[in-house]
Amino acid sequence: RVQTANHKPFPGATVTATPVSQASISRSGTGGAIPDNTAGGITRAVMIPVGGDVASVQVTVNIHHPNRGDLQVVLLAPDGTAVTLYNGPRSDPSVNLQGTYPTTLTPVDSLSVLDGRPAYGKWKLRVADLAPKHVGTLVSWKLTLTLNAGTAQSAVTDAAGQYVISRLDPG
Repeated sequence: RVQTANHKPFPGATVTATPVSQASISRSGTGGAIPDNTAGGITRAVMIPVGGDVASVQVTVNIHHPNRGDLQVVLLAPDGTAVTLYNGPRSDPSVNLQGTYPTTLTPVDSLSVLDGRPAYGKWKLRVADLAPKHVGTLVSWKLTLTLNAGTAQSAVTDAAGQYVISRLDPG
């Protein structure tokens, strides 16, 4: 309720709810053995418990493997959008895959396809070994989301100085 200094209703006032600036949230996922020569690989998930729309995404991976060219790494958003982070080449004999997409490692697909999508929900990382002979381990991974600030919403007070602001972003 909006009132004047002497506590009388103040009709016709515009009240605006302005969201906070961008915020970041990070969640670390568990690791595990990567099955050899298996397209399904290993899938690990983290839960993002807050609402808001994604402004940017970073994924940090620590994967031990004697031949990283065998690997395919895919991030799956809660809405099912798949972003390939790494996919061989199968001829790459380098060891291990460690770093952060898109800062120290360059993803195959742009992470920007996730911009504007809802952050809330289960995010998954799938790591597959697509060639025989070598086995590896997803040691750890971390998802960092920067969330958009949201949209300001306004309302005008009624004759009694009352107002309702709806359509606020959760979080």
